[in-house]
Amino acid sequence: NELIIADRFLENCTICLQLLKNNFMENGVNLIPSTIMLEQFEDNENKWLEKEEEDSSTIIEDGQYVFRNASKDTAYWSWGVNHLDFSKYYNFTIECSITKIAGTDNGGFGIVWSYQKQDNEAHYFKFCISGNGYYYFKEFNKGWVDGFQWTASNHILHENETNILTVRKQGNSVNIYINNTLIVNEKKIPGENMTGTGIGFSVSSDITIGVDYLYFCNAIVPEF
Repeated sequence: NELIIADRFLENCTICLQLLKNNFMENGVNLIPSTIMLEQFEDNENKWLEKEEEDSSTIIEDGQYVFRNASKDTAYWSWGVNHLDFSKYYNFTIECSITKIAGTDNGGFGIVWSYQKQDNEAHYFKFCISGNGYYYFKEFNKGWVDGFQWTASNHILHENETNILTVRKQGNSVNIYINNTLIVNEKKIPGENMTGTGIGFSVSSDITIGVDYLYFCNAIVPEF
C-alpha cells in the first residue's frame, strides 16, 4: 500500500509540475528565474553601507534600511547586492517598498541600479518619486543622457506614505510600475545599456526614507 500511495503521489506531482512549467514557458522560452533575491533587512548579508555622519546616515533597523539625508543641497545614494551583474540578465524584475519617514515633499527618492565605473565617470539608472506625487526615470552616462524629467502621477501616495516601485526589463523594453500600476510615458525607456552591477537607493536633500523590502529576479513573471 505504501508503494501504491507513493506512486500516485509522484504521478500527481508530475501532472502539477508540468502545468506549472507550461505557465512559465512563453514561445518556447523558459521564464523561470535562476537568480532570486528577497532582501527584508533582517541582517546585512548583502553588504549595505551603514554609516553615521553629520548630514547623512544609513542603518538597518527594525526590518528597514533607514536612509537619512539632512544635507540642504546634496543628494546621496547607497549601494548593496553588488554581486548582481546586469550584463547577464536579458530580463529582470526589481521591486522595492519605500516609506518616506520625514522631510520635504519636493525632493526625490527611489532606486538606482546597474552601476558601472567609466574612467572617472559613472553610468547607472535611476527611478525616483517625490512626496508630492511626481516621478522620473533617468540614465546617467557621464551626464544625464536619456529618460524623462519630473512627471505627475495620481498613483503615488503623497507625503509620508509607503509606495512600491517596480522595474521590469524584457530585452531592450523597460516598463515601470508605481504601486503595481503600469506607468505609461510617451518617451521610450532605454534598456540596452543596463550592464553594470548592484542595486541601491537615492535620497535627495532633507529627506529620510525606510526601505521595507527589495526583490530581484532575472525574469518578468509577476508575483513569482
